[in-house]
Amino acid sequence: MRKILGAVLIAAVLAGGSGIVYVDAAASGTSDGSDAAANSGEILEITGETDYSMAQEPGAESEAAFEECFAGSDIPMPEAFFGLTAQDAIDFWERTGEASYSFYDPSIDEAAEGQGDAGNSVNVSSCVEKINRYLTGRGYGREAAVLNEENGRTEIIWYKGTVRVKIAAITEGNFVFTALSEEKDNGQMEMLLGKWEGYAESQGENYIMTLDFREDGQVEYMAGWVQSEAAFLSTGTFAVEYDRMYLTFPHDQVSGQDVNWESVYCFEVHDDTLEMEYLSGDSLNIFQKEGDVFNYSRVTAADSGEDAPTVSGESISSDSGEFVLTAEDQKLLREHLLVPETAVVEFQIGEEYYWSAADATVVPISIYENGVYVAGADISKETKELMTSILTYQH
Repeated sequence: MRKILGAVLIAAVLAGGSGIVYVDAAASGTSDGSDAAANSGEILEITGETDYSMAQEPGAESEAAFEECFAGSDIPMPEAFFGLTAQDAIDFWERTGEASYSFYDPSIDEAAEGQGDAGNSVNVSSCVEKINRYLTGRGYGREAAVLNEENGRTEIIWYKGTVRVKIAAITEGNFVFTALSEEKDNGQMEMLLGKWEGYAESQGENYIMTLDFREDGQVEYMAGWVQSEAAFLSTGTFAVEYDRMYLTFPHDQVSGQDVNWESVYCFEVHDDTLEMEYLSGDSLNIFQKEGDVFNYSRVTAADSGEDAPTVSGESISSDSGEFVLTAEDQKLLREHLLVPETAVVEFQIGEEYYWSAADATVVPISIYENGVYVAGADISKETKELMTSILTYQH
């Protein structure tokens, strides 16, 4: 059965297509009521002197800075810059590095009745041209315009360093201006670290997928059946750029084969939920096609049992009782994984599996401190030596 799922996983990967659809990374809101019209599948034409179907690399600054900018950046204050009244403005720039402003023509929107001067109409093309001249003059690059298939908006993105600015054109009289900077402490990278698990059901089978992100840039991915053996297990690397995540997994430890997976996902962390949208490359599971979102939940010691024993000199055993960690075993594991003697931690024993590359049965051991995964390794069931998926103490 393991070979069948492994083959299905690889087949799904090989069948994967290409094409990236950018999903809004900054919060935004509109009350223009025009999304239904925008979902027609047509890209809103942005007229003007610039061909926005062409990308442009960052360049040198060529214009004087605008007077009113976001603090610590060269992004203009959108209301003053466009000379329009913003609707549903959301600006958390100082705290999180995210901002969003919505603009729409009150003369063509019944929802805006009484909210503004009907003569102060919105011209998306002129606003796009203006922000393009301003940002490219300050060294920003520009991505080619795309149709966001999720909400039907035409999006143009400018970027420089860790900053992205975007106009999402909804109709000829409606657009959303957003900005995002990873230099601000929005906590996404820090919140991403740790272990996550997701579940799916297909044709009567229940599957589990786990991701374990580590501070050293390594990530472990496992896919298999719930309460059964792993079908795929690999330790690779990950990198984060804005809301994009780039994953590489060179080797499947279960089959012993080189797979050289490279995946691109859009991600967002909300408290204990990790949203992973598959964009391109190799899909990590058979349940996602391009544009699909799969949610993972954070794994804590409490998730695996509220009464998980602490290191107190007592032996602990697996659920089946076939595997035992004595107090001496726990002490040695703490030493090997550099867990301080003063740290009060809990040990969790996972489901054993066969690792064909080493021709050995291994048992996952996780160590938690205050409910947070801080160290662990898959160890030999027979000798209890560290084998793979080794994470030294992180705190």
